[in-house]
Amino acid sequence: MSPPTHDPTQDPARGTVPGAESAGKPAWSIYLVRCADGSLYTGVATDVERRLEEHERGEGKGAKYLRGRGPLELVLEHNVGERGDALRLEARIKKLSRDRKELLVRERDALDEMLAADHRAPHARAAPPTGTAPPSKTAAPTKAAPHAGTAAPTEKHAEP
Repeated sequence: MSPPTHDPTQDPARGTVPGAESAGKPAWSIYLVRCADGSLYTGVATDVERRLEEHERGEGKGAKYLRGRGPLELVLEHNVGERGDALRLEARIKKLSRDRKELLVRERDALDEMLAADHRAPHARAAPPTGTAPPSKTAAPTKAAPHAGTAAPTEKHAEP
């Protein structure tokens, strides 16, 4: 069962991104789908309704995980805005326990808090201090010397 058709950028219940579509970029949404077996699938799309139809057809561009798991029910859709933000949020949600995902479905505030935390957290790695070279990828790892009174581990080599 899919929700009524309408423009997600105009629906405050699904989260709005002012000016996202007028900036020439499609607005990206995060969505959760409940399968007939009760499992939850998380994805991102610019057109969630179209994407859900692709999943329900079970062919072509639909996710392999969802094939044979219908009927599918859209239980959460939230307009995030930019693709990178949607992908980061999707990755975070996929790492959550089932109970935490169910909380996101039940309580909109939990998703809003997760979004706010994403916007506060820096997404880029800090650059190394000036004047230091990055670690070499070809340098062999060093082995610590065994403690006094203990034997070094022996290595077994296979005969050619």
